[in-house]
Amino acid sequence: MREEDRNMKHWALQLYDYHVWANERVFRHLSDLPEEVSRRELQSVFPSVFDTLVHMYRTDNTWLLAMTGRFEEIPAAGRRILEEAREMRLPDLEARFRDMAERYRNFLNTVDLEAVTAYPHPQYARSAPGMPRSCSMSSTTARTIAAT
Repeated sequence: MREEDRNMKHWALQLYDYHVWANERVFRHLSDLPEEVSRRELQSVFPSVFDTLVHMYRTDNTWLLAMTGRFEEIPAAGRRILEEAREMRLPDLEARFRDMAERYRNFLNTVDLEAVTAYPHPQYARSAPGMPRSCSMSSTTARTIAAT
């Protein structure tokens, strides 16, 4: 391996850092606005910006649970996040995002980022004929997708 390759941060970590940076920018922008702006109803896929952020948080949580093999926790965790979000304010959600970023960093520092891993869907992998039984991606495929 070339010296410069050893000194570079793995591309997956770079992409995750970008994800965290982009989320931080959104929260920074929203913090300059009245809080009700994040809850204002929109004509969009989600009812509000806040609901979009909750969806993003749930998705990040779902993938972290899947990648750590905790599939059975996913449904209850998703419901719990939605219930808790009803009472949350924007700074509370931002704190959850920061905590999630730390949990991801801890996880990413413990795994082989070049490994190919299958993540079988806990429900549909067993019951839907004709559906793929799992999702997997090699680092080469992910780099190709990221470059397009």
